[in-house]
Amino acid sequence: KYRDERKIKVYGILNKELKGKIKPFKRTYQRYASFPLPPNMAIFRDKVVIASWGEIPTGILIQGKDIAEQYKELFKQMWKISKK
Repeated sequence: KYRDERKIKVYGILNKELKGKIKPFKRTYQRYASFPLPPNMAIFRDKVVIASWGEIPTGILIQGKDIAEQYKELFKQMWKISKK
């Protein structure tokens, strides 16, 4: 609801086995990869969050413009080679 009200777009790359199994929310764009993906990751402004949703959820927050830019570039490259 928060993202929809603020018209925030979300881009995600999922494993190809999930195609058709997860219905995207409004303004959510998904592509599918046939290659191994890094763990759950989110990039927003100068922050990168890496999360594991195992038995005990664990997460790491990295705040830094340079690191966030590097992760954004990695995401862009993975987006280019992923399929709709």
